[in-house]
Amino acid sequence: MSSPEDRQENAEQPVDPFTGKGPLLEADDAAVFKAIDRLVRSQEQIAKNRLALDKHWTAIKGGYQFSSLTKQDNQDVYTQSYPAGYGTGLRAGAVPNKQADLCQKLTETLLVDPPQLEPEATTEDEAAQRGAQLAKEFLTQDATEAGMDDLALFAHQVEASTTRSATFNHYWVDPSGAGAMPKQVKAHPQATDPANPLDAIDELTGQPIPTTDYVLRYVTPDGQFTENPSEAEQVWLPKIRVDKMAREHVRFFPDTADVATAQKAVCLWYASVEECKRRWPEFFEGLSESDITGLCAWTPPRPAVLLPSALRNRWRNDKANAADNGQAGSDERLVFFYLYYHRQDPQYPQGAAICVNGWQDGVVLGKDVLSATVEIPSGVIQDQTVTDVKPMDIPLAQIRLLPDTEDGDPMGKAFMARIGGAGEAGATMATAMMEAIDITLHPARYATSTSPVNSDDVESSRATGDFVTVYSDKDFPKYEEPRDLPSAYFPYMDWLYTQMDSSASLNKPSQGSDDAQEVSGVARRIAVQQSLVGLSRMQHALHSAWSRHGRIKLQLVMKYFSVPQLLRYTGTDGVAKQEWFTGNDFARVGSITIATGTGTMMPPTERVNYLVQLRDAKVLDPDLAMDLARPAYATALGVMSDPHVQRVERQISTWLEGPPEGWMEQFAATQMEADAAMQQGEMDAQMGMPVQPPMAPAPQWTPFEALPVDFKPAIAAMRERKIGNLMAKVSFAEQPKEWQQMVIAAYNGMVVASAPAPVMPAGPAGPVGPEETPPMTA
Repeated sequence: MSSPEDRQENAEQPVDPFTGKGPLLEADDAAVFKAIDRLVRSQEQIAKNRLALDKHWTAIKGGYQFSSLTKQDNQDVYTQSYPAGYGTGLRAGAVPNKQADLCQKLTETLLVDPPQLEPEATTEDEAAQRGAQLAKEFLTQDATEAGMDDLALFAHQVEASTTRSATFNHYWVDPSGAGAMPKQVKAHPQATDPANPLDAIDELTGQPIPTTDYVLRYVTPDGQFTENPSEAEQVWLPKIRVDKMAREHVRFFPDTADVATAQKAVCLWYASVEECKRRWPEFFEGLSESDITGLCAWTPPRPAVLLPSALRNRWRNDKANAADNGQAGSDERLVFFYLYYHRQDPQYPQGAAICVNGWQDGVVLGKDVLSATVEIPSGVIQDQTVTDVKPMDIPLAQIRLLPDTEDGDPMGKAFMARIGGAGEAGATMATAMMEAIDITLHPARYATSTSPVNSDDVESSRATGDFVTVYSDKDFPKYEEPRDLPSAYFPYMDWLYTQMDSSASLNKPSQGSDDAQEVSGVARRIAVQQSLVGLSRMQHALHSAWSRHGRIKLQLVMKYFSVPQLLRYTGTDGVAKQEWFTGNDFARVGSITIATGTGTMMPPTERVNYLVQLRDAKVLDPDLAMDLARPAYATALGVMSDPHVQRVERQISTWLEGPPEGWMEQFAATQMEADAAMQQGEMDAQMGMPVQPPMAPAPQWTPFEALPVDFKPAIAAMRERKIGNLMAKVSFAEQPKEWQQMVIAAYNGMVVASAPAPVMPAGPAGPVGPEETPPMTA
C-alpha cells in the first residue's frame, strides 16, 4: 500500500493531455523521431525518382533541350543528366520557348475566372446560416492581398505543377500573425463579473436577467470590465499562413495514396529560427544559443533539394560558419524538421499533428490532435450547448492537373510530358535553322596561293575605303556557293507547334492569337469552347484543390481563432455591415463548393457576349441575363450599383429578420378592433340604425413602405421580380402568415404599377383629348 506521501506526490503530477490519443502522441521524443524518420527513409528511392522526373521536365521547360531522362535496366530507378561537359556551361537555348509559353497560357486560362468559395450550413437554423454567411465573407476577405492572396498563390502552384506533376499548399496558424488588439469578450450588457460575462443578476429580485443581445466588452489585464480600449489587455490575433511545397517535400502513406486518401503524411520542411519561436514558443523558451545551433545542425536526407536555389548558398555559408565558431549568428538561420499528420482512426481517435527535429536523437517541437473542440446547440434543451469534436483534414491541398494513368503514381503526371517531346524537336530544328542561316550570312572566302590579297587587306578596305592592289582578275577572293535553306522548315514548324497546341488543348483562339483561321466572333467562340472541353479535367482538379483550400482554412479558424475578430463588408443590399466572429461560429459549416458561375475559364467580356447570345436566342430571361452580366463588367468599368435594386434588397433583408418586438401583438389588436367594428355595424344594420363607416385602423409598420418613384413602370417591374423571387423561397414560407401579408400586398402593388398603360380608343374625330380623358383610379 502506498504511503500518504506517495499518494500526495502522484496527485500533484499533471495528467498528460494526450493519454489515450495515439501511440506517437504518448511516446517519448526519441521514439517519435525514429518512427517518423523511418517512414521518410522508406520512400527515399521513390522520392529520388520523382525528383529526377521533375528536374528533367523543369530543364526542358527552361529551354535546356539536352537534358535526358534514363531508366536503369530491370530497375525502377530514374536519373536525369546532361551530356558530358554540358553542365559546366549550362545555358538555355537561344530559340523561342514554345513549351514555357504553353505552360503560362494554361495557367492563365485556368485562372482567368477565379473560383469563388461557397460554404454551406449543415442545418437550416438561423445560427448555422449566419455562420455560413460569416464563413463566406471571411474566405472572401482572406483571399485578397491582405490575407493569403489566393489568386497569386494558385497561379504560382499551378504553373509549378506543369513540370513537377503536383504541388502542395501546407497551411498553419501563426499565433501572432494578425497583430495585437484590445482584449474583448462576449458579455451580457449588464454583466458585472468578468468571470461570468454572459450572466447578469437583478439586484432587487436576485433573478437572472435574460437577454439575446450580447455585446463585446473590453477587459483589463487584471480581469475587470472597462469602456476604454486603451486600458484593455493587448491580445495577439492569429493568422493563417501557407507554405508552397513541391512533391520532394511530401510523403504520403500508404505509398499509393494521394492527399484525399492518405492516412498519414510527412512534410520535410524548414523555417527560420524566428518563425520557429513563434510557432512553438513553449519548446524554445529557455533554450540556449548552443541548443538552437544544435537544432540548426540537423538535416533530413538530401536537405539541399528541399531549399529553393536562392537559399542554398546562404544555408551552406551559415552551416560552415556554425561549424567554425561553435555557435551561429542570427535568428534567420534555418531549422529543418518533419511535420507528421495522422488522420482519425481507432488508433488516433482525434488524429495527430507532430513536429520533430533530429537533434539529440530526436526532439518534439510541438504536437497536437488533428481535431477541433467546439460548442454547438444541443438540439434538445433551448439555449443549451454541447461540446463536440470536429475532425480536421490533413492541412495539405494538392494541385495535380493530370493523373498518372500509365505508371499509377498518385502524385500525377507533369503537363510537360504531353508537350515536352515536341518542344525539344522544335528547339532542335530552330537551332539547326539558325546555324544554317548563320552559314549563309557568313560564307567562307577563298583566294589563290599567288594572290597578294589577304583577309587583313579586305577588312581594311571595308573600314577605310582604300583600294586593294591586285595584279589580275584571278587575284580576287571568292565566296563559297550559297546553300539553299530547306523550304519545308516553316511548314514543318507550323505543323509541329499546331500539334503542341492540340496536345495542350490550347488552340490559337483560346491563346488570344490574332492569326487564327477563325475570322468571325461566333467561329472564335466555338473554337474557344472546344479548347475548354480539353481542359475540363484540369479544371475539375483545380476546383477540388480550391475547395479543399477553403475547407482547411475554416477548420484552422475553428480550432485556433478563439479571440473575437471583426469582419467589415458590404452586403448585396449596399449596407455596410460589421460582425464579430470566433472560430466557434464556423462549427456548423459543412461542405465548401465552388459558387455557381465562377471558375468558368471564361474572360469577363466573353461571359457577357455569351449571355447576350443566350438572351437573343430567348433561352435566358432578359432580366436574369442582365443580373448575371452585371458583375462581369461593373468592376472593370466602375459601374455604380443601382440604388433602387439596393433599396429593395435592404427591404427584403429587413423583412427576413422577422417581425420586430411587439409587431404581432399590434397586428392582433388591430384585427380585433376591425372585427369588433364589423360586428357592431352588422348589429346596427339589423336594428335599423344608421351604419357608421368604420374608422381606418392604424397602419402597421412595413419595411416595404412605398415611395412615388417605386411606381415608375421600369422600377416597379424590377421590384415585382425581386419580391416575387422572395415569395418563391423557403425562407418566405417559414415566416408567420401575418408577416407574409405585407409581402403579398407589396407584390400586388408592383404588378399594377408595372402593367402597361391602357390604350384609349380613338373617337370619331380622333383620339380622346385631355378634357375627354376618363378619370383614373388607383
